Amino acid sequence: MTLIVAAGFGLVVAVIGAFWQSAQVSVGSVLVPTGLLGALLITWAGARVVSSLTPGRSAAVAVALGWTAGAVALSWARGAGDVVVPGTWYGYLYLGGGLAIVSTVAILAAPLLPVALERSAAGR
Repeated sequence: MTLIVAAGFGLVVAVIGAFWQSAQVSVGSVLVPTGLLGALLITWAGARVVSSLTPGRSAAVAVALGWTAGAVALSWARGAGDVVVPGTWYGYLYLGGGLAIVSTVAILAAPLLPVALERSAAGR
């Protein structure tokens, strides 16, 4: 059940990030990709929180798989030609950066508080 919830969480994070990633703020004559930065930040934070709350790597891998499924699905063209993640530099950076983030978190998954998790597992 934990893995299904973790994969669903990864999917939700990917959907939120996909809609945020194209937002930009104009500072003078420069467009700052604030949406992309926010999308990558919530991707990292979401994956890190799940991996820290669960022992082992399985939940972090489930988040990565859920995120990948959601992000890829939203980058495909629909029947009407609509695409949520466009083929632009920020769309590619969202897909590549997000995939790098969830993969890295899954590979390096370790609890934030390993001593507390060990104590709770031991029943102390």
